[in-house]
Amino acid sequence: MKKFIAAVWVVVVMVSCGDDDPKPKTTEELLQGATRGWVTTSVTISPALSFGGTSITDLFSILDACDKDDVVIFTSGTNYSIENPQKCEASEPTIWESGTWTLSADKKTIRFVPTGDSAYELQIQELTESTLRGTVVETINGVNYTLTQTLQPRK
Repeated sequence: MKKFIAAVWVVVVMVSCGDDDPKPKTTEELLQGATRGWVTTSVTISPALSFGGTSITDLFSILDACDKDDVVIFTSGTNYSIENPQKCEASEPTIWESGTWTLSADKKTIRFVPTGDSAYELQIQELTESTLRGTVVETINGVNYTLTQTLQPRK
């Protein structure tokens, strides 16, 4: 009986000491894990912009439907593309931006280098399997504007 209890105890200890917690995904795995890409669900700006005498902070609300469905795809390696599934005009390309991306050493900044254009950076505020939220600072007429973009995996 003692051998049986000892054997049960060993099994219980082995099972309870197993690796119950899965290894957390890396930033790269999270970005590339949305295999169908990331779609914008929100874009805000601070301070507010004035359009025709109206102050606007919710830029997403004034976008055309054809601009709201653009998809950012982080492919394996360091390539990315931004696709336009619902074109605003028939002559628009399906892929309107592509290039390379890199992460900063602290994994908090994505640097995009579009082919034939200037690089820009997205400061990661939140990154999970279901949300990518980041900020970009743009200077317009000497005023620094912070754009905050929230994306979710395309379904």
